[in-house]
This record gives sequence, C-alpha cells and structure tokens, in this order.
Amino acid sequence: MRWMFLLLVVLNVFYYVWHQQEAPVKVKEVGSLSVPTNGKRTIQLLNEVPPMLPLSGAMKASDVEELCTYLAGINDGEQLRGLELKLESLNIKLVPVTSANAELAEFHHRIAQENQVQASEELLQGLANEFKGLKYKKSRC
Repeated sequence: MRWMFLLLVVLNVFYYVWHQQEAPVKVKEVGSLSVPTNGKRTIQLLNEVPPMLPLSGAMKASDVEELCTYLAGINDGEQLRGLELKLESLNIKLVPVTSANAELAEFHHRIAQENQVQASEELLQGLANEFKGLKYKKSRC
C-alpha cells in the first residue's frame, strides 16, 4: 500500500511539472482602439456617413426614371393572377407589354412607371423565389 501511495505522489509531481510547462504565456498589454486619432473617429455607423455614389455606376436621375422592370416566365393564368394580387397588395401595378424590341420579346409584363421606386431588387428577388420561372429585367422604357 505504501508503494501505491508513493506512485501516486510521483505521478502528481510529474503532472504538476508537465502542466506548468504548458501554461499560457502572460498576455501583453494592448492599447485601446477607442482612442480617437487626430480628433477624427475611425469607425462610423452607416447612417453617420454621407451617401456616396460609385463613379463608374453613377446614373443621373433622368436615367433612373427611364428604366422599366420587365417580367417574364409566368404563362400559367393562376400564377399570373397570384403575382398580380401580390403586387397589388404592395400597391404596385402590373402592365401588359407588346414590344417590337427583339431583346424584350419574351417579357410580357412590366411594372408601371410610377411604381419603379417601390420595386426594389430585394422585392424582385423575393418574387422570383416565390413564383418559379419568374424572370425580371431592368431596361429602358
């Protein structure tokens, strides 16, 4: 029994030395990031920053007003009626289109000109996910 006790003591000493060698090094002091540099804050909220337009994609207001959103891919009357009801609930009017433009030949409906601002990209993507086969394209009216 005495040997068992001595074995446990030796194992405890071995474990203590081993554990001390793996102990983490002391943490260095790190300066605070909240200290302003040159009187200017480096981190700002998005609503505090003035909006900036990218130079390459900058469009005039008249160009935005001339864009229309064309919809295609819904041939089923039931799906079309569902899409119309969904858009009406959002106060967006759907207008049938007959276009001689070959690029827009497959697009049979467009969102009314006065509702272009309400038809955001997120809304259109959500509609495309909800109504299978729905495609949309923004092009000049």
